[in-house]
Amino acid sequence: MSELAPDPRLKSLINRLRPGPVRTVKVLGFDGEDALVQLVDADGGATEIGRIPRQEASMRRIEHPAELFEAGQEIDAEEIGHWREGQLHLSARACEMPALRSFLLSFERGQVVEGTVAAVHDFGVFVHIDSEPDGLCTGFVRVPDLTWASIDHPSEAVETGQRITAEVVRARAAAPGRRPRGTGKAVAEHHPLGHMLSSMAPRLPVAAKEAVGAACTATRPCSLLRGKEMAFVEKEIVIEVGAPRVWEVIGDFTDGPLRMAPGFVTASRLEKPDERVVTFADGTVVHERLVEIDHQACRLVYSVVGGSMQPESDISIMQVVADGDDRSRFVWSHQVQPDGLAETMGGGMDRGMSLLKQTLETRTAAR
Repeated sequence: MSELAPDPRLKSLINRLRPGPVRTVKVLGFDGEDALVQLVDADGGATEIGRIPRQEASMRRIEHPAELFEAGQEIDAEEIGHWREGQLHLSARACEMPALRSFLLSFERGQVVEGTVAAVHDFGVFVHIDSEPDGLCTGFVRVPDLTWASIDHPSEAVETGQRITAEVVRARAAAPGRRPRGTGKAVAEHHPLGHMLSSMAPRLPVAAKEAVGAACTATRPCSLLRGKEMAFVEKEIVIEVGAPRVWEVIGDFTDGPLRMAPGFVTASRLEKPDERVVTFADGTVVHERLVEIDHQACRLVYSVVGGSMQPESDISIMQVVADGDDRSRFVWSHQVQPDGLAETMGGGMDRGMSLLKQTLETRTAAR
């Protein structure tokens, strides 16, 4: 598949998602659940005013930043973007553990690493990556990325203590920590890609990748898997249109939902550099945060973070896979908690995919 030229709007957005500079800031006070801070320059002088949202204050669970900070205190925080009429937002949790930050940011996407399985759960596998800081568990593998084989539970593929080789999908220092049941290690929240320290996908022989297709991670088409922690919904549809034209719609983070399902979706707009608001014909409003976009692999990863739906945890992957010059497969998966949202999301996915196929195939036939 030839590489597509990136959308200039998304190029700017992706640049904002990369790790930002670390700044020293002074806490001024609090605004609701946010900490108001002022940047301190190299000479100790005060400069720009910014804010640290509650969820970016610490890896620990807190009710309010006042539990951690007080007026006049100086802390380090990472710049994460300018939102709310251009105001600077920062993350203190990204700098909470310098050794962890340094370790995670030393990885590059696609880098091959080795590690030991720490814990196996319904929703995925925690992994101790070699040379990680003491007392931490920094790796996580989602169930769909664990193996190309069809399995009912991760324990069919790996076991605690097993050595594995994996490929880094995403590394992020700003991630909430928790302790999984049955272990004493501090690890990332079990929210794939969006809220974990390091996500990994098992490395496969080149021949296996070529046989399956371009970076397609789907192993259970049109399935609904239920577990104690998460529900996994995956759909797949064949579209009689070439992959570049399908990706032109799916890869448009700003207007993609409206172009994908006109009538079913009535509006789609950016509210923040990495967050869009999608409005449906029935009045449902969904806030979706961009996690990753890969134009070469034709893959978009996002997470539902608010609006009419309030999942405790969610990750969605959309991928377009070429199946000849004028045919493609569109694979769409959701991993969501609580389980009850899976049925609703599955119905919306069916409707959206049907309209995408109808819209693109009709336009192609009319040419």
